Amino acid sequence: MATTPRFGLHYQTLTDAPDGAALGGLLAEDIDAWLSRAYPVANAAARVALSGVSAGFFAYQQDDDSLWLWDGSTWGAVGGAVSGGGGGGGGTSVAFAYTDGQYRANANQSLPNSTDTVLAFGTTETSSDVVTRATLGSGHKFTVAQTALYCISATVRFAAGAAGNRFIELRNSAQSARYVSSGGQGGPGADTRTFSVTRGFTAGQDFVVTATQASGGTLSTNYQGTSITDGFVRLNITRIG
Repeated sequence: MATTPRFGLHYQTLTDAPDGAALGGLLAEDIDAWLSRAYPVANAAARVALSGVSAGFFAYQQDDDSLWLWDGSTWGAVGGAVSGGGGGGGGTSVAFAYTDGQYRANANQSLPNSTDTVLAFGTTETSSDVVTRATLGSGHKFTVAQTALYCISATVRFAAGAAGNRFIELRNSAQSARYVSSGGQGGPGADTRTFSVTRGFTAGQDFVVTATQASGGTLSTNYQGTSITDGFVRLNITRIG
């Protein structure tokens, strides 16, 4: 008998001798093996590569024991990852599930005096299937695909320059809403600003990171360090749960 490609369910073809009892028995055993079971995949790459699945499809990711649900457009982590139980006490422990996305600048960016500038994060360090990046003016905007709790943090280093205010903010792409900001006096030495916010956002919400400086002239970001050569201008967007 032939079998289906994904779940291995048996079925008869024209070359098989008719045998309803045998087919019924094999099919019942096939289905019994899959009842109350999510489809196993080796890792995130194998999960993302699945095709032809319908909304409501569950996948069990074996490399980290996580459970995922396909909603028809994106994968979302379900609950936590279950690890093996302890010794005498029995039971299990649950590791909190998350989907991480990490992006950084790949060049210094010019910042005009007293002007809000959308920052660019041109290198994807950790790709997220719940976050999309698109160019927007001088920089990038990021859009979340699912309604969920998110932790969003950024680090921005301003190069050395004349003393004056240095600000960074997380805004929507229309720049009509501010979600978190960090600022103060900076210069003449290089100055680093960071922010972090954890809150719920709805699917389709977009974000930009803006930087503003008031040194009296043009200033730039400083995206590279020395002993550690990246990460001075970086954005993290993590879906929690």
